[in-house]
Amino acid sequence: MNEITNRGSESLEELLGFLGSEVFQIENKEPEIKDYPLDTNFLVGLIEGDGSFHISFKAKRDLDFGFHITQHISSLPLLKKVQQLLGCGTLQNKSKTVVRYQIDTLNAIQQNLLPFMSKHQLHSVKSEHFSIFEQVINLVNLKEHQTNKGSLKIVNLAYNMNLEGKRRKLTKEEYLKSVNLEAPCL
Repeated sequence: MNEITNRGSESLEELLGFLGSEVFQIENKEPEIKDYPLDTNFLVGLIEGDGSFHISFKAKRDLDFGFHITQHISSLPLLKKVQQLLGCGTLQNKSKTVVRYQIDTLNAIQQNLLPFMSKHQLHSVKSEHFSIFEQVINLVNLKEHQTNKGSLKIVNLAYNMNLEGKRRKLTKEEYLKSVNLEAPCL
């Protein structure tokens, strides 16, 4: 029965007969998905569209780094291929219909993701986000995050990523205040 019109299949057939049309049975079937090897250019495009590089600020100036690709659960085989191609990361069900591939350890990011990305150019604003992501990782490796000047530089860089940090719980000013850092007055 059609829930919108309260029209059952019999009355639908009658209506179509009156209009001089035939009743067609449409078979709903899942599309056949070919199991091709994952191409690196395809992965770069997937990262351009659905990938996210992010830097999270924690208490005491600690930082967390991450990368993820979120997809409909039907793309789980694809995300497993991404995991295999990059040689790291985990898969996590975010809901009944959403799955996420993620890399959330700095070691895996440095050993696997950064070398892959250095060989494959991004072409959108995401290339700027990746550049900032890489710069901040390099600053952390140099222990710059342990100085006020370095921490301030990292915060300024990170808040220029991903819609200028609009999804962050704290504004840049609130975060700086919470860790006793002050932005220089201009």
